[in-house]
Order: sequence, then C-alpha cells, then structure tokens
Amino acid sequence: MKRKIRVLEILHGLAPAGTEAFVLNTVDHLDKDKYEVSYLIAVDRRQYHQDEVESKGHTVYMTNDLDGKVKLLKHFIKMYKYLRKYGPFDVCHTHMDFFNGLNLMIAFFSGVKLRVSHSHNSGKIEDNKVVRYYRMIMRLFINTFANVKLGCSDDANLFLYGEKYFSETKVIYNGIDLSKFFVDKRDRGLNFITVGRMVRQKNCLFIVEIMAELKKMHPEVKLRWVGDGDEREKIEQRIEELRVESNIDLLGVRKDIPILLKEANYFLMPSLFEGLPFALVEAQASALPCFISDTVPQQANSGLCMSIPLSSTAQEWAEKIADYIEGRTLEMQLNQNAIAKFDIKSSSKVIANIYADV
Repeated sequence: MKRKIRVLEILHGLAPAGTEAFVLNTVDHLDKDKYEVSYLIAVDRRQYHQDEVESKGHTVYMTNDLDGKVKLLKHFIKMYKYLRKYGPFDVCHTHMDFFNGLNLMIAFFSGVKLRVSHSHNSGKIEDNKVVRYYRMIMRLFINTFANVKLGCSDDANLFLYGEKYFSETKVIYNGIDLSKFFVDKRDRGLNFITVGRMVRQKNCLFIVEIMAELKKMHPEVKLRWVGDGDEREKIEQRIEELRVESNIDLLGVRKDIPILLKEANYFLMPSLFEGLPFALVEAQASALPCFISDTVPQQANSGLCMSIPLSSTAQEWAEKIADYIEGRTLEMQLNQNAIAKFDIKSSSKVIANIYADV
C-alpha cells in the first residue's frame, strides 16, 4: 500500500475565524486514504475547534503565542523540534501571512519538500516605515523558501508576495459547502447581520454608527452581530452612546451561522481591509444583499455586493443602504456561475492536486 502524503497545516490557532474555517473545510474534503493531515498552531492553550479536529483523527502540535521576541524564538525552536521528531512531513502549508517565510525556512531546513505559503489578507492600511521595512524582510523569506505561493485573491497575493513575484502566485477561492446555505424562502424584514471578529480590521465602531443612522430612517432596523474580540468593550460603549441597544444584538461566537444567515435580510461589512472574506461568500450563498466597503476585493462579489467607499460617512452609508431597501436602486442578483467558484469541492480538489505534486 502506498504511503500517505503527510501534510502539516500551520496556523495562528484554531479559532472561529475565516482562515481557520477555510483550512478545516478543505481538510475535511481531502481523501483520507491519500493524505494524513496534522496541525501546528502558535498558541499554548486549547482552541475552539481543537476537540472537533482531534475527534477526526488529526494531531495538533502547539507552540506558543507570538507576542514578543522570546516567544517568537520559542515558536520556531518548538516547530523545528516537532518537524524533526514527528516527521518526515511531505508538505508544510502555512497560513500566518508575514510569518509564513520564517515557518517555511524551518520547514526547508527540516527537509520538507513542498512548502506552501498562503495569503489570507490584503492589509490596505497606511503603515509606518518600521512596518514597511519588516514586511520587506519577511517577503524576502517568503519568496525564498516557498515553492508554492497561494492566496485567496489577487489583492491578497500582491500584498504578501509583492509585484515582483505576483506572476508566480495562484488564487484559491475560499471554498464552502454551498448546499448548507441554500434558502428556498425567507421572511421580509429589516434584519441585518454581520459576521466577523471584533477587531480593528472589521471597522467595528463604524458598524454601530451606520446602524444608528439607519435607525433614524427605519426605527425597527435590527442587527445581529456574530463574533467576539478585543474591541467588544468599545463596541458596547458606543452602542450605549448612540442609544441603539434595542437595535443591535451581540451574539458572540456561534456555530449556527447558516441558520442565522437564513433568518437575516441583509449583510453588512464595512471592513478596513480584507483578503477574500469567508463570511461574505457565505452571505451571498444565502442570497443576502451585501453592503461592503470598497476595500473588499471584487473577486468576492458574486452579484450581491454593493460596494460603498470607505471614505463615505456613516450617514452616507445609511442613505445608500436605504435607497436599496426602498427600491430606489437596481436590485442585485446572484450570479450562479460566480458563486459556484466557491464550492468547497472545487477548491479542495485544487489543493489536493498541489499536495500530490511532491
């Protein structure tokens, strides 16, 4: 019997977030008789998805958080030891953005033949000189030690690998099980939903401000907010300041997102930057009209996205959304061919073919 191809997926953690969802979905659709998948995560505490992952027979190796130079060094030392002790691995596939290069350097010196870097973000925020210099150095490591360069969109690939190496990259769409999100019929209403971590990238306080402006036009408007994060306290404070407590429900982390999407009427995502957001794909698969910032890559649009300039005020966002709700702008339609690109069966097959090339 032919030996299984041994794959190590490297992530920050196994939290309820888009990158993790993409990796877990992909691994679930790989041929179990052909691939043996393990995980290495940069944390030292149990994770949200860890029980699920281990119950499916996958091994999880833990290093530590990367906050500080000492912990960063410990991460790479532990990773090297794991690769030497539990290897050989045929493939290392790392999903940690600018840390990918250093992870793959360790993989290279551990004899891993196929070293895959994956970009999941576009990061279009103005950076200072120190950050730009850091990214330049990290890109050098990535482009030196990765022999496969992937990303969720063209923007994400350009961001992580740079213009010089862009031609060497490949886009892998964030795959989902489309059947889970099919909606036959939904009730009419003004029920919005947003799904994502409560972090700066998601422009959290601006979401509250948009809802406050929408309330002035439609007092009955509601928002269900799925997710958690370090900006939750600021969000709660802003909700109180703008007196929208009765309009916004903070649901925390949930596992019933397909159901929640089916119960909503509209999706909101005014992010500062995105790679190719998993939640946005799921929302469109659920036939939800989506109001998104113009920083979200157009590759994510399957026909149900209204792109609004990030520079617009919360009032301007609310006015554009109200125009759509009240029928003053053309109705958006789902492009079935476009959404089909995000079928997990297609994206996992592409990944499997990459892994098989060792």
